[in-house]
Amino acid sequence: MEKKIVIIQPKTRLTVHYPVQLRIKDIAFVSTDEEILDKVNNIPIVDIESGEGISVIFLIDIARAVRRAVEQADVRFLGTDDIIVEYVQQDKKRNLLQTVKTIVIGMFIVIAAGAALMNYHADVDMISALSRINRIVTNEDVELPLVTAIPYSLGVGLGLYLFFNLSSKKKSKKIQFPSPLKTEIASYTDVAEDLMKEQARNERQEE
Repeated sequence: MEKKIVIIQPKTRLTVHYPVQLRIKDIAFVSTDEEILDKVNNIPIVDIESGEGISVIFLIDIARAVRRAVEQADVRFLGTDDIIVEYVQQDKKRNLLQTVKTIVIGMFIVIAAGAALMNYHADVDMISALSRINRIVTNEDVELPLVTAIPYSLGVGLGLYLFFNLSSKKKSKKIQFPSPLKTEIASYTDVAEDLMKEQARNERQEE
């Protein structure tokens, strides 16, 4: 029998609501002959009835499932990373709780950032620096140089606004350059996911 080449490109990370039965089409993109494409796409991989958490789907398990369902399947993967799946409960109360938690955490972050900025300006004696600039520009000595302090404050806010790419509100099909914040979050996520995958592999080897 002629071998059927099945090319699978796994998704890197999924968030799904349980209960759920994940099939190959849910966790990966498949390219193969039209006559077996639907069959491969609908191969079940894992069933989750309850329980929140994160699990790892190994590529070797996907390959075994395809070979059991399709005789003489030649499975090839585009990418070598196993798939991380996060299971959450679909509940309106949970969504409300998440919204409240996000607002509270956001408030703490804003307050902490403001405190850090004020402490920085106090450490470098920014008032004195602005006073000297004001003296150079206006040839006047004032205790609170509003002429320089107000533009400086507006410039700090505008700089943060532009630095984090907050100005691009319109949705576009074009890929936009990520902000530094998104870059740091992506870097942290990659490291965390690599550690979770390594832990899952070690636990599997010990079984």
